[in-house]
Amino acid sequence: MGKGAVKEPGAIVAERALAAYCPDLADWPASWRIEERDVAPGQQILECFKPFLLHC
Repeated sequence: MGKGAVKEPGAIVAERALAAYCPDLADWPASWRIEERDVAPGQQILECFKPFLLHC
């Protein structure tokens, strides 16, 4: 989501539920890295996973 973008109330609730279910989700990209430059692509991959995780 871009800077200044506004989330819908349902999206905020879903993000909170996901954070409760996967409290270390934000740490995943760093845990996958082999080199520091791997973190940015890992964050992009995580953004692709989020809709799937929210749907489950």
